[in-house]
Amino acid sequence: MKIILKVFFLFLLFSSCGDNDTKKEMEFLTNAINQVPIDDHYKWIVILPGIGCRGCIQEGEYFLKSHIENNEILFVLLKTPSLKILQQKTGVNLNARQNVLIDKKLIFNIPTQNNIYPCVVSLKDGRIVSHSFQSPGTTALYDLEKQL
Repeated sequence: MKIILKVFFLFLLFSSCGDNDTKKEMEFLTNAINQVPIDDHYKWIVILPGIGCRGCIQEGEYFLKSHIENNEILFVLLKTPSLKILQQKTGVNLNARQNVLIDKKLIFNIPTQNNIYPCVVSLKDGRIVSHSFQSPGTTALYDLEKQL
């Protein structure tokens, strides 16, 4: 019986931590969107960290290259070590794009462990509906691609 109670409490502890992170991320993203003037025509924000999960970031860069022409997506570049190298890798002149925000002030630097992964934020009328991450265990960019 004691083992069952211990397992139950551990489950509660870990499940509540995930909920706290999600709530913290939503509040943070809402605040970030309020700090930066973002047009209401955007349906998604894709936050691409330049530092973090290497494979996930490469998937994000490929997504950027493939969907840069989609003006319903705002791409936020965060902690990009070299914009010039990113432009060479993607073949996209990022400075000339209306739907690219280079976040030098780190306004969109999510304050949880998920900040190493690309993040897809779904919007409706300029407000956040949901957010998800592209990590080794999740498919946020693929899920977005299916909606396009």
